[in-house]
Amino acid sequence: MFWAGINAYSLGVTPKQGPDATGPPPPAEPPTEEELLATLKTLNSQLQKIYSNLPPRTAVVLFTGHSDPRKMTALNGRKAQFDSALRAGKKPEEMGKDVRWTAADGRELEEQVELARRGLAFFGIKM
Repeated sequence: MFWAGINAYSLGVTPKQGPDATGPPPPAEPPTEEELLATLKTLNSQLQKIYSNLPPRTAVVLFTGHSDPRKMTALNGRKAQFDSALRAGKKPEEMGKDVRWTAADGRELEEQVELARRGLAFFGIKM
């Protein structure tokens, strides 16, 4: 759940799902600095409200889950295109540059997977 109005779909991380899955595609560009700042201010306000309503001696744990997976998702898409073209009988030299897959691409995908797995955790105790 993203309290501040920015979610994985609006960032272009995941496809829109659910009953209202139709609609405009996610934005190609990340949010502007002003939009992000407004979102973070809203999130901060909501977290302060939650924290202030907690009883004393309560553990507070916030976990982001993972980092931004957009680059990893794009590389996975390219790899899938390459694999599909190979299965269809195309030779690598017949494929366009945007479909071709190299060892360097494989290493970059591994790096992006590792980056996407990283998250942040915040722990505290309300006194």
